[in-house]
Amino acid sequence: MAKSKAQRMKEYRERKKQEMGEDWLKKERERVKKYYIPLELLPAKDRKRKQAINRNNWQNFRNKRQKPNDSSTPQPSSSSENEVTSTTGYLQLPSLMDSIDKSRKSSGRKRVNRALSRAHGKIKRLQKTSAKNRKIISRLRKKVNDLKPANTPRSKTDKLLKKSGFSPSKVPRTIRKKLIFSECVSDELKQSNQKKPISGRILKKYKLANQLRNSGYTWRKLREKKARKIGNQKKYDEIRSDVIEFFERDDNSRMMPGKQDFSK
Repeated sequence: MAKSKAQRMKEYRERKKQEMGEDWLKKERERVKKYYIPLELLPAKDRKRKQAINRNNWQNFRNKRQKPNDSSTPQPSSSSENEVTSTTGYLQLPSLMDSIDKSRKSSGRKRVNRALSRAHGKIKRLQKTSAKNRKIISRLRKKVNDLKPANTPRSKTDKLLKKSGFSPSKVPRTIRKKLIFSECVSDELKQSNQKKPISGRILKKYKLANQLRNSGYTWRKLREKKARKIGNQKKYDEIRSDVIEFFERDDNSRMMPGKQDFSK
């Protein structure tokens, strides 16, 4: 009859033990340590399964160790009570030590499990708090961006496209250029309304002076322009200075001039 894989492996291990002795056991311990994972680092489900296997193996080991003692020790007679107590005490001593070791191990595992559960709970709470804070920060950033005024022609154009449901990066360049050009002209007209002629400074900044060809305004004419006050403003300033100078004259600034002060 053919041998199973477990039987072949068992014979192989026995043969290695006979050939190498203690060196084989040492090598096996080192091999097992390479892939051994402590119970504290395993997930809860795997840890419970591993603990059940360990309990089963430990119980089998105890049963195998107690069988020779039970067969070799004679049954105590009812007449000798002292012998009974001594033999039963001798038999119960290993099981008592095993229970003490087991209780110590279980208490240590319980402490480690409690510490791990507290750490996992703290991590989950901190993760929730971090996610909540990230949402608050993103919401505040959106509010700040909405409150910022769009002062430049480019930012005004981007804001207009976003309100219309378009992405500024996906809009064709020619369309975006025309929108920026209209905003630049609007700013130029605002400056003209503030007593300054159109000099093309904003159009030069955004490299849109060539767009003036469609309006009949050439770049040469634009280059000759300078930001200066218009004629009406200049005349108004001259009249204002003359009036101030007239009232600051000595003969007009006194309330009651004397005989020597009036002009004939």
